[in-house]
Amino acid sequence: MWEVVVLAALCGAEQPGVPNVLCIVCDDLGVGQIDSLGWGEGADDLPVLSALVGQSVRCTQAWSMADGAASRAAILTGRYPLRTRVVGPATPGMVTPTQMHPAEDTLPELLSQVGYGTALFGHADIGQNSTSGTAAAVFDVGFGAFRGLGQSHLPPDPTVGSQASDAAFECGLPLEGLGACCFEDGDCLDGLHPLDCTVGGGVPLLREVAPGEWVVEDTCGPECGQIDFGRSNGHYRWPETKLEAGDQNDSEVLIERYSASHIVDEAADWVHDQSHSPPWFCMVSMPAPGGPHQPAPPSLVQTVGPLGCDPASDPEGVRLAARQRLEAMDAELGRMLVDMDLANWDGDQFEFEPFHQTRTWIILTSDGGSSAALAMPPFDADQAGSTLYQTSLHVPLLIAGPHIDAPGRDSEALVNLTDVFMLIADAAEVVPDQWSSRTRDGQSPMSFLLDSEGEAPRQFSHADMGVVNFPLDLGGLCVVGDQCDDFRYATAAACESDGGVFMPRGTPFEHCCEYWAATGEPAAFRPQTMRAWAVRNATHKLIVRVGASCPREASCELELHRLATPLPPDIGGVESDETLIELPATDPIDVAALAVLKAELAALIESEPYCEGDCNRDYRVDANDLIGVLADWGKSQLGQDPRASQGSFFDATQDGMVGTDDILAVIHGWSEDCSGETPFPMSQEEQDMLGPAWNHPWFSPDAMTCVLDGP
Repeated sequence: MWEVVVLAALCGAEQPGVPNVLCIVCDDLGVGQIDSLGWGEGADDLPVLSALVGQSVRCTQAWSMADGAASRAAILTGRYPLRTRVVGPATPGMVTPTQMHPAEDTLPELLSQVGYGTALFGHADIGQNSTSGTAAAVFDVGFGAFRGLGQSHLPPDPTVGSQASDAAFECGLPLEGLGACCFEDGDCLDGLHPLDCTVGGGVPLLREVAPGEWVVEDTCGPECGQIDFGRSNGHYRWPETKLEAGDQNDSEVLIERYSASHIVDEAADWVHDQSHSPPWFCMVSMPAPGGPHQPAPPSLVQTVGPLGCDPASDPEGVRLAARQRLEAMDAELGRMLVDMDLANWDGDQFEFEPFHQTRTWIILTSDGGSSAALAMPPFDADQAGSTLYQTSLHVPLLIAGPHIDAPGRDSEALVNLTDVFMLIADAAEVVPDQWSSRTRDGQSPMSFLLDSEGEAPRQFSHADMGVVNFPLDLGGLCVVGDQCDDFRYATAAACESDGGVFMPRGTPFEHCCEYWAATGEPAAFRPQTMRAWAVRNATHKLIVRVGASCPREASCELELHRLATPLPPDIGGVESDETLIELPATDPIDVAALAVLKAELAALIESEPYCEGDCNRDYRVDANDLIGVLADWGKSQLGQDPRASQGSFFDATQDGMVGTDDILAVIHGWSEDCSGETPFPMSQEEQDMLGPAWNHPWFSPDAMTCVLDGP
């Protein structure tokens, strides 16, 4: 999934030189989707993004993480997933400890320390079940205000307000015909296209002409009263949460407006409210061009054609709808920047205000590569989404701001999303190390931004991924063809929406490898990878996977690639059979590169001690963890709606309950320095008793053995 981050620094008269920061995060925006970025076959009529390209240093070798939540955590903390433990997607139903921990020192907290006001708009997408529920985006991460969707993307409503049978309309509305449009206040209009009706906040009135076959009703009628106007519908009807620091109520209001349009208005209003009290930091997480596969409002797009919303049956229609959402995002992004006095239109040309006058920093990046449905050549759809291949990791990164040297140039320097944290801190002239002792992986790219001949600070870039856990009464196997996931789907609905067959855990299989064994051990079978790391330098890339095949206890896979020259359209690092090096390597260059990358990855993993039972993340397992377990005793996510969760970060065993097993985990993990030496060692039988989370740690000796001695 892609995101755009725009960081704008404005100077108020009261505090000259102090930058304000605006962060706009767009979803599922792939490098190959934008022609002006120089690659692929994407859209070329995007005046706002094209104008930003001309004002920026374009970093052509930028890496995100494998999932949106992990990438956001990297931006907000400057730390890799193996440190924050946000190693997978923010999936509804996930246990609390696999989300952003309140002990993390974040960018909004850092900026708040030096007087910044902070806010987040759009999708929080960093966790669903914190001890503060939706308010995790505000309180646990440190933002002072939140307006947006506190959960993951909501799908289209296939019933169109409970009128049609399930799965009748993948887009959440019909895509053809003219007819009646009903509104919640009782009004009804005739002769509207269903999309125009939906954009205007209405619901098309349907009529069943044959079993399971529905069309738009020609004229208004009393049937409008039977429509369920409370159902969400992707980008067009969605529940917004508004919170200010200190609020205890996270109630929602259903918004009947295209999400990108509403979110930019909310952000612009907040920024205007801050205009007399700089500095401020605002992150806007746009739910476009990705999210639900729906067409965009006609008033915001130029592209027309046969649209689709089902990647399986109509991939070209889905791509066309995504092109529309990209055009709509560009238009709304431009409107917001104009409203914030950062840019203006000169005829049909979009122009930014002079950066040396506004002291504005703008950084555009993404939280991940294209999804499989939206991947454009030369990226491979089979390597998209929650993998460590380039389709998932290679993101656009545009940086513009005051005193940027030679804007409009390309830089082949390695850059990582953790570097965005350090760049913002650098621009705000704050030093994270003076405020927090936590290890930072980010390295500020300021040196080569202000001097085109400046040295790039980074020789290696990293990404890692893993699985999230669910409470004992949730989760199961989701089988799609030869693929099997056993730590990603909490419910059957989530699995089936991705075209899978769901089997609740234990009915009859506990995990994918049991299913593999029961189905004859097919050679093409691929279970979900339990843990994986990637590291690259200028010439080579190494991927290490643990638990990616069955039996998992013997699974260790390494891939070494010699990266291609990064010249469009052959983007450096797009893996293929031509770049893969058969191991053991024989070429001296490849042998040397493999040794260097293994050593770098091993040093990174060893630098983050793993403390089982360290619930408060202070790198000790002691009485403070025990007190926390006792304070949260009885909190449970079992049998509850994820949005009403009573989860706890002191759920040491990650089973959805705080109880006796968590006390045992703390006692047996007791350690002053996370060295693994404890006065209360545990037997293997006790480990088995404590559940699956204990047996799948973020770091284990098996993982290090795989890195150093793997094939």
